Amino acid sequence: MQRDAHRAPPRAASYSRIFAASSSAVAAFTIGYHIVNDYRRYHPGVSWETLTLTSATTILGGSHYQRCPQ
Repeated sequence: MQRDAHRAPPRAASYSRIFAASSSAVAAFTIGYHIVNDYRRYHPGVSWETLTLTSATTILGGSHYQRCPQ
């Protein structure tokens, strides 16, 4: 069975406990998670090694992330 590469890691729930003191940290983690997840969806052949060497600007642009209108 192939593992779904876009699912949250099994320990994702523990991050909410780590950042419980700061809701902005939880929001930043969640947004960042979605940006990286979307980048991987648009670039399925990119390895984790390559991803860690990729600039944040490239990942943000390649994720097609759109800020919510204010």
